[in-house]
Amino acid sequence: MDGRAVAALQRIGISLSPDAATEFVTTIPPEQWTVEQTPDLLVALLSSVLWQQPDALAAIHVALHKEAAQLHQAIVTPGAPVSLNIDPFQASVGYGHLELSRGTFRASLWLPLPPAQEPARNGR
Repeated sequence: MDGRAVAALQRIGISLSPDAATEFVTTIPPEQWTVEQTPDLLVALLSSVLWQQPDALAAIHVALHKEAAQLHQAIVTPGAPVSLNIDPFQASVGYGHLELSRGTFRASLWLPLPPAQEPARNGR
């Protein structure tokens, strides 16, 4: 994995690498994550593409931690995504899915879930 993503995560206090986050989410279904783990896992996964935008990554980290309980509930609930206001972002959050937007900024993440969990992503 790109060391720049790891460095960006370390700057905001996350010791989890993108590779470790990917390994975690592909082996452990969202229902088994804790509220505290959820924001860091999502930020670690986003860092693979946002490492060049440290301010955006830091803002996402702070916002997701502020709304960790609400975010976690939406991530672990099968079915259609819900719209959340995760200040300063608008978010669409569903089982294994996160999309954030703020002005012209957009970040979307489809988690690489364990195969047995894919039906839950679609509400089955």
